[in-house]
Amino acid sequence: MEILGFSPNYIGRVVAPNLWKTLGDCCGQRVGIRRLQLVLKERYAQLTPSERSEVAAVEILVSLDDDDSEKQKIGDTPEAPRLYASSLPLPAVTNPIYNHDSTLATLKHLLKENYHSLTFVYGAGGVGKTSLVSHLLTELVSLPVVWCNLGEQQSFADSIEFIRSFWPFPITVDGAIASLCQYLQEHPVVLVFDQWELLFAEGELSGTYQSQYAKYQELLGQLARYPLAGQVLVLTHEIAPSMECLSAEEDLVASVRVPELNHEAAKKILREYGLQDPALWLDFVRTYKGNPLKLRLLCNDIREWHGGSIQAFNQQNTIIGGDTLRDILRQLTDPVTDLERQILNWLMLWGKPITLPQLQDSFVNEVTFSTEVWDVTRSLERRFLLDKSASAELPVLMLQPSIHRYLMQEFVQGCCGELGAAIAAGYDPTQLKLLGDYRLVMHQAMVLNRESIAPVVLAILKGLRKESGSCDRLRAHLEQLKLATQKNPELCQFHGASNVMALYEAAECLIEQQ
Repeated sequence: MEILGFSPNYIGRVVAPNLWKTLGDCCGQRVGIRRLQLVLKERYAQLTPSERSEVAAVEILVSLDDDDSEKQKIGDTPEAPRLYASSLPLPAVTNPIYNHDSTLATLKHLLKENYHSLTFVYGAGGVGKTSLVSHLLTELVSLPVVWCNLGEQQSFADSIEFIRSFWPFPITVDGAIASLCQYLQEHPVVLVFDQWELLFAEGELSGTYQSQYAKYQELLGQLARYPLAGQVLVLTHEIAPSMECLSAEEDLVASVRVPELNHEAAKKILREYGLQDPALWLDFVRTYKGNPLKLRLLCNDIREWHGGSIQAFNQQNTIIGGDTLRDILRQLTDPVTDLERQILNWLMLWGKPITLPQLQDSFVNEVTFSTEVWDVTRSLERRFLLDKSASAELPVLMLQPSIHRYLMQEFVQGCCGELGAAIAAGYDPTQLKLLGDYRLVMHQAMVLNRESIAPVVLAILKGLRKESGSCDRLRAHLEQLKLATQKNPELCQFHGASNVMALYEAAECLIEQQ
């Protein structure tokens, strides 16, 4: 949209939102650029004959069509819609696609053979699913496409309306799902659902649908049963157990995982941003699992704030390069259940690979059945928070490096906060929540020097030292808190007293070795 005398930025930030709000108020429903024509047609159909005559007398000053060489009036009979219509331009691919030739070939083969009705394209958030599929459909596949982003219209009714604005199929007495399936059986088109993970509930095991989105799950079940003339692609960074079952049990359903970049491909991103210290590149790429989005966010911040030096960034002792990456990591960990969070923090403190039986033994007092730990472990793997690698006998579990460091940073900040609250409240042990729930020192070892102190203990002491103002004051605070926990052990949750003792002994060791 162009308006003489106003910048595109002002139009986008001020004019457009007010326009959509005003139109929405007039039409009694949400209006956006993608749904505008459908909403106006529906509104026009509700007008009385006299109202239509008044509208017909109004000259159109802005055309909604690409070719506006001839003015039309709103009341004119619209041209019959094309049988196959594509949506607005597909998501833009702004960055090079590295190391996905095999995945592209697989997806292209699935589309060309036209056997599978439903394909799940899944992978960790930021790995490039949207860019990959958009590139494929734009450059390699000449089929009509509707791209339904569930971040823009989440309700099932909204999605159906959005799809019908491009493919105006009638809703029969059998309902919207049957009508959409029938259309897809008869027409060679591609329907894409992006951000499917938004349909899942927070605080539940992965892939649990929110009750208001049950129709989406029903739709997948119907699509899996019948051959289609076209195909449906579902993009998600969280795979549901029901989706795994469909892929395993139904011949018409396929699953394609988009992998992380290998080291060589990831290094191309580092070269794009002109990063320095090539000797540190391999560890840097491993920390972020070759995730293109995370790498690009960090590379941009390292270039802007540290002159492109990875060494200077590493000296910050942080996983977070900026608020955007912090928000991404928080969004990955926020939806988990209480038991999932307990296991995530436990694995962060454990800090080493572990097998499932070992993990179950460690939670024998926290759960009724050991299978609960197995269910949670599989849920964390589906969320791409946990790595499972093959070993000689049993699979080995370990947190992804970036998730490990993020959890540690959040945990340390939480512990410092509650220790500060306990000190301010007169050394009140009841303030110790995280320190009561988790044991800081997982691997028993005598504190002899700095190297023998657990990393999380060092980080907590560093935070407390900053707040206390001096090492002597820090030691005095910890000594008083130690005495309070020993005097009133009943006020401490589980590990509170032993953790305070561990912090005190580590502080003594560090002060003596200064």
